[in-house]
Amino acid sequence: MELIYENENGKSVIISAPSGSAADRRNAQFVLTGARGLYATSAAIQTAMAGEQTVLAHSVIKPREIRIEGIIMEQVAYNRSRLAECMAPRSPGWLRLRRAASERRITCVVREAPVFDIANGARFAAELLAPSPFWEASEGSASAPLSGWVGHIEFPFEIIETFEFGSRVLGVTVDIINPGDVPTGMVVRMIAAETVENPQVLRTDTGESMRLLAALQAGDTFTISTGANEKYASIRRANGTIENAMPALDPQTVFLSLIPGDNLLRVSADSGEEALEAEVLFRARYISA
Repeated sequence: MELIYENENGKSVIISAPSGSAADRRNAQFVLTGARGLYATSAAIQTAMAGEQTVLAHSVIKPREIRIEGIIMEQVAYNRSRLAECMAPRSPGWLRLRRAASERRITCVVREAPVFDIANGARFAAELLAPSPFWEASEGSASAPLSGWVGHIEFPFEIIETFEFGSRVLGVTVDIINPGDVPTGMVVRMIAAETVENPQVLRTDTGESMRLLAALQAGDTFTISTGANEKYASIRRANGTIENAMPALDPQTVFLSLIPGDNLLRVSADSGEEALEAEVLFRARYISA
């Protein structure tokens, strides 16, 4: 196992667990001696008295507090400086937990810069705070098409003067599977090949939708993001200009999240739906690393 911390400037350090092979331990510059907060997720719960019983009033998931302890194995002075530079106070970054079969990451900020022991400065401890306590897949966003197509090729196949290889299937509901433990935001991207009026994404089981009350012209791309602290809507025109699309959203728009498991979504438009290509991108989120 390895912990990799990378700050917003791209500087990183790798802290290896002592359970690795002897060769790995010999090559490691930082070795992990202790860690707290990697796995437990807790909630702040408020209760109230109602008559003669206590009822739940409010609950919220607490930020994740992570403490990392380790030892510098070589070039102590140099690596102390390197660690302090990478984990500067208030510096935002990402902590990745890498195992042989998987890797997950969490967005965090350095709450307490590395503190070194008095004896020789080789031992250190640092504290991180993750405002969103959920780990996410670090291999990249999962993507899935929201547009349905049917192929027209059958074998044996003979090429004729005019032939359609496939056609757009309208009104198709796509099942987007979120393998994570908790709901997660998504990015929906729609590209128009011709004029499309008022495109929308509909969650078929609840009737909630994200709808643009505007027209997309050929070559335009409409993007809407629903993640926590990442909500936005924009239109990239064919000439490269980018417009804020938030004012053009239907007032009934709900910034949809993908719940764990099945999510039935459908793309449609008032007109021009057959000219609309759409995809959804998301990162699964997990309670534990």
